[in-house]
Order: sequence, then C-alpha cells, then structure tokens
Amino acid sequence: MKQKDAFHPASSAQTRIIKKMGDVLRHGHLAHAYAITGPEGSGKEALAVNLARLFLCEAPEMRDIPRPCGVCRPCIKTGRNLHPDFFMIRPDASTIKMNQIRRLQQEVSLAPLEADRRVAIIINAHKMNQEAANALLKTLEEPPSHNHLIITASCADELLPTLVSRCQIIRCEPVPQSELMEFAEKRLACTGEAARFLSCLAEGSPAKAEMLLEQGALETKKELFGLFTKKGTEAVPASFRLCKKFSGDMNATLIAIQTLRSITRDLRLILEMKRRWPDRTNAVTSSIINQDGLKILCRLADAITDDKLAEYSRFLDHAEWMLERNVNQGLVLEAALVFWIRKNNNPFSDG
Repeated sequence: MKQKDAFHPASSAQTRIIKKMGDVLRHGHLAHAYAITGPEGSGKEALAVNLARLFLCEAPEMRDIPRPCGVCRPCIKTGRNLHPDFFMIRPDASTIKMNQIRRLQQEVSLAPLEADRRVAIIINAHKMNQEAANALLKTLEEPPSHNHLIITASCADELLPTLVSRCQIIRCEPVPQSELMEFAEKRLACTGEAARFLSCLAEGSPAKAEMLLEQGALETKKELFGLFTKKGTEAVPASFRLCKKFSGDMNATLIAIQTLRSITRDLRLILEMKRRWPDRTNAVTSSIINQDGLKILCRLADAITDDKLAEYSRFLDHAEWMLERNVNQGLVLEAALVFWIRKNNNPFSDG
C-alpha cells in the first residue's frame, strides 16, 4: 500500500528548485554539498528533507514535479526516519557541537549501506560553534564519494566563507501570500477569511501558518474583536479574563500582539482612505487583513487619530521587546488591551 505522500513543495519557487534538482539527479551531476539559505519559516528544512527523499528513492517519478515514489523500501524507511543512509542533525539546545559533527564524519566516512548514495542534513548550520564549523570544513575539503551533504542556514553570510565556497547555494524564498492562502485553504482546511488572516500573519511561512492555527490564532482574533465591542462596564473584566487566559503562555501572548498589530495596520489604512476618498470607504476592503471585522474597524477608526495609532504601534514594538526579555506576559497584554477599552478610543464604551 502506498504510504501517505508527505512530499509537498512549499511554494512555486520550491517547485522550480525541485524540478532543477530532478534534472541534476537524472543526469548524475549531484554536487557533494548544497547550502539552502533563506529567512526563518521559508521552508528550508522541508526542502532539504524533500530533496534527500528524492535522492534516495529507488524509482523516483521524474515527470512534471520530480518526487519520490513513496512505495519503495528507501521511501518507507526515510518516512520513518530509519534509513541507514539518511542522517540529520540539528542544534542541541542553541548550538551544533563538535561531537555532533564527529558523528556525522563517522557516518559519511563509510560507503552507503543500502542506497547508491548517502544524504546527510545539517539543520541551522549557522548555529555551529567555531570548532564544529572548522571540523565540517575539513570534511568538505575532501568529500567522501557517494555522500551528499545538505545544510540549511538563514543567510550564507552567517557561515564560514570557506565553507560556503564548497557548497552550491540554493536560495529559499518566503512563500507569496497568495500561495499561503491556498495552502491554508487546502492543507489547513480554513475558510476564505481565516485563510487570509493566517497568510498575512505567517510572514511567508507555511510552518508558521500551521503553528498559528494550532495555537488558536483564529480564536484569539475573535476574542479581541469581541472585546472591542463591549461597553466600559463589560470591557474591563473581559480584558482581565483574556490576560488571565494568556498569562504564562508566551506563544499565545505573541499571537495576541501580532493580531493587535494587524488591527492597527488596518486602522491606518482605513484612516488614510477616509482622508483621500471620504465617499469610497469600501474601496479599501481588498487590502484589509481583518475583512470580516471591517464594520468594527470602521467604528474604531472614527474614535482614534493617526497620532494615537502611531503611539500604539511604537508600544507594540516595545511589547515584543519586553516579551523577549521575559517580562510578565499578563502585564504586557494588559497594557496592550487597556488602550482599546479607554472611552476616547472605543466608540462602543459607555457615555
């Protein structure tokens, strides 16, 4: 029985990379080392694993988008992380250490056990300490035959120049928002508005879009918009309940801050459109992230000024800075929400 196919290029750009690598594989011209670079969340690890599976498959499908067959023994073993010729290391805590590189060197010093080649992957190679990087360089200077190394890094400049010079560079670009929306709709089973929201917050990363969904970003957005419509006597206890709910949960608090940032961005756009085209407020709709909350956003825009929004944006920047330094999440979020329940910023408040 064919196993569930986990081979999914993250974007059209990655599809082009895989097609090119398929041609290289078909003609037997694989390099001994590749460095996949790109910003966090751009799908570098997924691309590296997809290429490794393709390289190790006994009967890859080479038409259209090259892909592993999914049914041969190597495909089944790599899918279960049991293939003796597939090796991966990633940072131990925050660093890739010398003992990890030594183990990799031992693996690649041997001939492949089952396949025609061995593939080793180093995730976040820019986190190698100096000793580990120098040891890896020695391996690349005299690469063992039938062994292929794939490393990922956020930027080639973060790697030793001598190491980069011995690798072929593959640039992994962030996924366009339109493709992220399609990913959210088809792979995450989100509706149009939810897919739009996740794709905007995900910053070009399918993995982040999935994480946002799993961490309850859609529910957080719903709760925040619900808070904006409450009157003063209801808003204060409601904001306290939200702060208590997120207290101690860094991811949830960061998602709330990100959502507030998207709302602030929408309000700026609405205010600008009102100034330029007072009779065409609906013309802004296609550019709004939180389109399903447009009525609430327009009412909030009536109660706020550009100066207040600019001040609040600066506060959100500072809020993220505070969270990175382990300031109490509940206090940070409370300060962020108080802004919206003040009478002069909330058109739904009493009086």
